[in-house]
Amino acid sequence: MAIPTPEQLQPMQTLLLWDLLSRGGGEFLKYLTHPEYKFHTHREPLIQLKLITENKMKEEVDGKLLREKLKLQLTDLGWEYLQKNIDLPKNPKSPNSGLIMGRLLRRLSSYVQIKNIKLAQLFGLEPISSQPQLTAAELLKDIKIIRRNLQTAGGALRLSDIRKNLPQYSRNHMDKLLLELQRQHSLVLFRYDTPELVTPEDAEAAIIIAGEPKHLFYLQ
Repeated sequence: MAIPTPEQLQPMQTLLLWDLLSRGGGEFLKYLTHPEYKFHTHREPLIQLKLITENKMKEEVDGKLLREKLKLQLTDLGWEYLQKNIDLPKNPKSPNSGLIMGRLLRRLSSYVQIKNIKLAQLFGLEPISSQPQLTAAELLKDIKIIRRNLQTAGGALRLSDIRKNLPQYSRNHMDKLLLELQRQHSLVLFRYDTPELVTPEDAEAAIIIAGEPKHLFYLQ
């Protein structure tokens, strides 16, 4: 079934979808803003579009099954709709918008902590550093120190070793400096000739140039 467009849904219907998502994808109707989500106006059209289901289910509290109550749940189409239209409805005329946003932000907070990722990374962004930006000359100096410590004078260096030993450089910034050093003929980036030699660390640390991963470099 085709995913509806945002124009096909009323603001309160969209709010209901986000309300369910903020509660893990499903919730008993009595715990939702029940008076606002009317059946014929809001819930029934979403059921017909197969974005949600509405069924009587037994509620369990402290291990005890209580009487059956209406429970709303997002379907796979409902999740897909929200993924394609990540935006709370404008002017939904509901005081619960802030509560729903609060639950979403708490879930987001838990996710970044469990996955141990930075919030900016989750959104594919590179924050502006609060520290002075390191230069290509400084990176070259640091690389030479690492080469001396690794005792690979004159040989190829692995990008994975450089990234691991220089955490003060963000990935994006280091990539820019590496390309700058290559333009200055201070180093040459290249790839493994034998794919079998590429380790998972090499693959993760590679810099992509013209669609081709470069895992190694040597100083000129």
